[in-house]
Amino acid sequence: MGSVKIWHMYKDDFRDELTIERDTFCNLLNDNGMKLRSRIRKPRTKDSTHGLPTYPNLITAFIPTAANQLWVSDMTYIIVMEDDIHYHFDYLSLILDAYSEEIIGWSVGPTLDKNYPIEALKMAQKRMEGQDSSK
Repeated sequence: MGSVKIWHMYKDDFRDELTIERDTFCNLLNDNGMKLRSRIRKPRTKDSTHGLPTYPNLITAFIPTAANQLWVSDMTYIIVMEDDIHYHFDYLSLILDAYSEEIIGWSVGPTLDKNYPIEALKMAQKRMEGQDSSK
């Protein structure tokens, strides 16, 4: 039951005895940890109705036979709880080797800005440079 509904019940039961305004009542419940956590909303991460050109998947028939022949990338969101009620989203960018299914680059950021996937790609490229020098 929400705090406003409880306040209305309080007002009905204690009409003239005690008077606390609605916002004060809700703040009192919140300050004492008695407020229910609000539902966590999901972020919008893509708009498929953008009208911009889309590109075909060119690797549907390609099956890698060794590491570093095919990298795939993805982005997802992570819910970060600040306390019992407040939260925010961070976005995780990943680069995976399709053959070994190993994460070879990653980056986390507070927005869907292009800098974070680029950081993940640079991490994967540095890993490749390290492998080439060891051969």
